[in-house]
Amino acid sequence: MDDKLRQLVEDPTALISGRTPTASELGRAMMERGLEDSEMLLSIATAEQLQAVLDEDVWEAPRPGESPVFNPARFAQWIEVLAELGPDEAAEKLAGMDEETVAFGLSQIAQVFDLHQVALAGWAAFLDADLDDVLAESASLELGRWVIISRGYDGWTELCDVLLSLFTDHDALLDRLLFRAEEVTNSRIIETERTAHGALSLADEMAEDAAAARDDRRAAQGFVAPADAVAFLRLAAIEDVGDDAITRAHLGRLDERPARTEAALAPAGFRAAFAGLPEDLRGPRQRELAFLANILVSAGADGQAITAQDAARLAFEVCGLGFDRGGGDLCATSLVRFFGRGWRDRKGALPPAQ
Repeated sequence: MDDKLRQLVEDPTALISGRTPTASELGRAMMERGLEDSEMLLSIATAEQLQAVLDEDVWEAPRPGESPVFNPARFAQWIEVLAELGPDEAAEKLAGMDEETVAFGLSQIAQVFDLHQVALAGWAAFLDADLDDVLAESASLELGRWVIISRGYDGWTELCDVLLSLFTDHDALLDRLLFRAEEVTNSRIIETERTAHGALSLADEMAEDAAAARDDRRAAQGFVAPADAVAFLRLAAIEDVGDDAITRAHLGRLDERPARTEAALAPAGFRAAFAGLPEDLRGPRQRELAFLANILVSAGADGQAITAQDAARLAFEVCGLGFDRGGGDLCATSLVRFFGRGWRDRKGALPPAQ
């Protein structure tokens, strides 16, 4: 564990007057401490940082290389822990986060009804029990026109406190969030026949929208979506990579210079060649290595999940295999191309196609 991370884990208060930690540092520190013991870390984080950590924490891939699935229980736990900062501060944090994610999360941990619509359209007729019976049997909260009913996840009292703060200070935002969640509640009541014929439910569509928004945010941070990571590794196993759509989307045009003369080449061996890169090429090659490590984190390696640190080591090792296989100049040839050569030589299990 590096010194910055150790400081975050052991004494987060020491950073309040100093440098703001990155989302990655916050996420790793919270994993070390546990979400329940991360109140101070949450308090010093910006809404953007919290969104990045939430994107990592509440979406879980069933297996390496598969698309992650939203975990409602974990989202409920996030609301519960944020509320420990105080309902008003928790509401402010949520107000700065992605609406699609928050609305989808609410739709998974609560049922939402608009009393005006219930009265006008008779939604209660679609319920197995009358709405009054549902309210009598479940924990609920009434906020103006809205009735929010617990789905049984932990942290209901804390959720109510945060919603009350949103109702007071961010009523327009709360209306938008509850309207989206209500659409999911209603769709679950009336879409049985539609989904029986293979159409996506509104909840599924909303999950896809939230997942796509998450993928866009994470792509901007350098992460690679599982489907893209798997496709890249499967392509690398059969042909050269570097000019493929996935590499171009994440790295743009590769920075490859004219080959150097033999006298200017670094000593033989990949590690020595990498260490001997000209100063102006170290940044581009490090970005390529980070891209390849993110590919491995997202797709997994040999059918197993892999940490970011181990992924970086493996990416470097595979690039070395490709370099040793045919030699070359790291100025003239991107690490992505060396990785492709090495990946074909490495006898590991391919991730399943998506």
